[in-house]
Amino acid sequence: MKKFSQTGLMLIEIIVAMAIFSFIALGTATAISRGMAIKKRAEREWDEAHSVRTAMNFLNRDIALAFHVKKPSQGTFFTPDSSRGFKTYFMGRSDQMNFTSLSNRRLYDNAHESEICEVGYSLVSDAEKSGQYSFSRRKSPIVDEDKERGGEPFTLIENVKEVQFKYYSQKQDRWLEEWDTAKQDMEDRFPEAVEIKLVILQNKKEIEYLTQILVANPNNEEIQPPQQPGQGQGQGQGQGQGQTP
Repeated sequence: MKKFSQTGLMLIEIIVAMAIFSFIALGTATAISRGMAIKKRAEREWDEAHSVRTAMNFLNRDIALAFHVKKPSQGTFFTPDSSRGFKTYFMGRSDQMNFTSLSNRRLYDNAHESEICEVGYSLVSDAEKSGQYSFSRRKSPIVDEDKERGGEPFTLIENVKEVQFKYYSQKQDRWLEEWDTAKQDMEDRFPEAVEIKLVILQNKKEIEYLTQILVANPNNEEIQPPQQPGQGQGQGQGQGQGQTP
């Protein structure tokens, strides 16, 4: 009887020990699983922040170095017609923009390239996720007549819901939704600044990024301040009085 009671007591002790071990193992597994989830979320957020920072660096460099050459005067026998010369352009809409820039980096010394290139930014729809897009950049060292193609695009940011560009005109003193150097009111002029708004989905939340980038050298004609009423008349009277003997 004593031997049986001792065996039963040992069995109860083993069951209790196994129960305690199970609780400890379950708690440890839960903590590890939660830690791995936090680690993955932190890595995902870091990757997204890094992609946004990388995209902003590209945008800052490309826009700041936007390259504009004014149209030469009317062609003569000694001066070729402007249509044969090198053309720069800036074409921007609310969801994409294409322009010439001095941001090209030659990877090889013997590459037949210069700093001049054409750059394009746009949204590309995600085939796997409806209503979501990727923000891509393309760059080509060859500036040609096709202003929206050239170079291999690559993705800068994923899970983008919206992008919006605005273009500042010092001449009109306002932000515009579109810019096209082929149009008459914008001919031979680059925007003085570009505003970029990005809306990105992170953990089912919309995060908005907003920045404004100045064009370092738009190379536009200087804007003459408007004359005050009667200013021209006063100058004319002063000159006439000075010529009187």
